[in-house]
Amino acid sequence: MDSTLDGAQGGKPGPKRSLPVGTFVQATRGRVLEARIDPRLLSRWGTHATLAGLGVIAILVMRTSGPGRLAGQGTAPAAPGTGIARQVSARGSSGFLVREAVPVTHRSDGNSAPEASVAAAGLSVATASTAAPAATQAAPQIRTYTVQPGDTVLAVAQRFGITPETILSANPALSGNPDLLQLGQEIKILPVSGVLHTVAAGDTLNSVAKRYQVDPQAIINYAANNLSAPYVLHPGDTLVVPGGAYLAPANAGLGAGGAQSSVSAQATGSFMWPVRGVITQYPWAQHVAVDIGAPLGRPIVAADAGVVLEAGWTNVGYGNYVIISHGNGFRTLYGHMSKILVTRGQKVAKGQQIGLVGSTGHSTGPHLHFEIYKNGAITNPLPYLP
Repeated sequence: MDSTLDGAQGGKPGPKRSLPVGTFVQATRGRVLEARIDPRLLSRWGTHATLAGLGVIAILVMRTSGPGRLAGQGTAPAAPGTGIARQVSARGSSGFLVREAVPVTHRSDGNSAPEASVAAAGLSVATASTAAPAATQAAPQIRTYTVQPGDTVLAVAQRFGITPETILSANPALSGNPDLLQLGQEIKILPVSGVLHTVAAGDTLNSVAKRYQVDPQAIINYAANNLSAPYVLHPGDTLVVPGGAYLAPANAGLGAGGAQSSVSAQATGSFMWPVRGVITQYPWAQHVAVDIGAPLGRPIVAADAGVVLEAGWTNVGYGNYVIISHGNGFRTLYGHMSKILVTRGQKVAKGQQIGLVGSTGHSTGPHLHFEIYKNGAITNPLPYLP
């Protein structure tokens, strides 16, 4: 009896036996011959073979790359102890170039801001890790400015964002008088509001700070001063004193001196504008006057009745000027005239022509410099003008 039928007799299954190789080959050959006759069987075999091949390829890919190795697939990592050991390198464990991780800043609100720290610094994420630290900013230096037509100390100061007193302190040639500014003159411009101090013999850091009413640390902290402990000062050196109080030199001005005239000439006690024009410089601490821009040669009149106390030329900066005593404690001064039309001691009425607009003396353009003195002290003229 054929061995393949053993165990089938008696209804009892016997132990399963493997077929001999020869028998398997014969059976396979028979099935092939049968497939040649039945095309449907051949098609079914082809489908099975294709699926089996795809399965083999998938297994090979998984064994090569490992789970979760393809960027962006979101595959969960293998459980501990079951993953395949991987070699980490600059090219990634799969052998492909991978993007370097971007540092994440965790804020107190629990949110993450991957690019917040570098964006705040004005750098892109790509360059943040390699950007060099910014160079130390150089300390601002003192500049030189050439006075232009129409300039005033106040206007120049406003242009550079400093106080007008700062310009006076840095330029001894002005002698504390802003009306000594003249066309083409070169003046120093400090980077900050304050005082430019020239060190004298015996000066110390504390004495300079006390003189200008600042903390010594303010002078030390200003980098352009180049000060280092023990802060020894050398005569002739200059120091910028940020925020220092300006100390005006003693300068009474032309209108303050001399005895008051007893001649009244019927002063009214009120003033009129001495010339028609545009105010080019208003009163401020060191320029207690008003500058009125007007065309060259425009008439200038007496602001009130009085007696001409002075008329002529001065080197103080006003050029051709006139001073009128009004006999009631007031005096008025008119500067930069192109021509004087009155003489000393002459009585003038309110509104009478006394000269012509000019740009004589230290002036940057045609205008009238007008001052009012009350009891010998210069005062803001605007409250007295209509």
